[in-house]
Amino acid sequence: VATLRKRKYREDKPFALMALNMKMIKEFCEMDKDEEDLLLSERRPIVILKKKNRSLLAVDEVAPGNNYLGFMLPYTPLHYLLLKEVNLPLVMTSGNISEEPIVYSNEKAFSRLKGLADYFLIHNRDIRMRTDDSVTRVFQRKEFFIRRSRGYAPRPIKVDTFFDEPILALGGQLKNTFCLAKKNRVIISHHIGDLENLSALTSFEEGIEHFLKLFDAYPKILACDLHPEYISTKFAQEYIKKLGGGTQLIPVQHHHAHIASLMIEQGIKETLIG
Repeated sequence: VATLRKRKYREDKPFALMALNMKMIKEFCEMDKDEEDLLLSERRPIVILKKKNRSLLAVDEVAPGNNYLGFMLPYTPLHYLLLKEVNLPLVMTSGNISEEPIVYSNEKAFSRLKGLADYFLIHNRDIRMRTDDSVTRVFQRKEFFIRRSRGYAPRPIKVDTFFDEPILALGGQLKNTFCLAKKNRVIISHHIGDLENLSALTSFEEGIEHFLKLFDAYPKILACDLHPEYISTKFAQEYIKKLGGGTQLIPVQHHHAHIASLMIEQGIKETLIG
């Protein structure tokens, strides 16, 4: 684990673990029925669990100074084969250097990750869209997202508001996600990352084109951050030219966007101060 941290330039951020089954996870963590159901769901997120006092692995290296561990169960046949072979939890981390997007093609992995991995196990089934693992936890019997991505995105979310025209909201500069609103649904993208990184920006642009085709939606309104120097804002200013006439650009103040998203999530329609 220490070697992996050094190679990924990831000093103390916790790593996720994957276990073959629930029995294996329960050796290291406490959990209730809601957490167990979440782990076993078809979405297979990383679930943040309370660490047991007694531990059978070097958890201080996996999650330094942390009373919690992030565990998930296998979600591909390859995962099952690996875990049955070793019969121990494995650290599962994305194929990237810290703060960069995932490398998802075999060819790029060989060149960009050669200093990170000692061996490459590849597959003849190509990945079409990079997606991080979702990270979630249970609090007061409700699921709360730390990162909403694989297994959840791009599942549409039904909302009370009806959108007469499709809206594309482009998100902020850091930890970016974008969102497509159509009729009474909002579709939030997978986690993109920080747009200052060229690979993240490429993922952002490719993701938008993929979403618009997938959901057959061509926006009449673009929403972007009010900050004039954000890359997502500059992208919006150029993208609206590509869309042609009839598309409206609406800048939104960053903190207002946070409050509005919470109002939608909690179904709040009253006037409030945030």
